[in-house]
Amino acid sequence: MKVDVPEGDYWESAGGKLVFGMKYLAAAVTGGKTTVGEAGHVTV
Repeated sequence: MKVDVPEGDYWESAGGKLVFGMKYLAAAVTGGKTTVGEAGHVTV
C-alpha cells in the first residue's frame, strides 16, 4: 500500500487542558479573544 499526502493542517495548543480552559474563561468574561495555540497549513 502506498499513501501520498500532498498537504495537511495542524493545530497545537500550549499548556494543556487547564490553561486552555482558563484562557477561554477569561475571554468569555472580558468579551475578548484568546490565543490558545498555533495553527497552520503545510504543503509537502
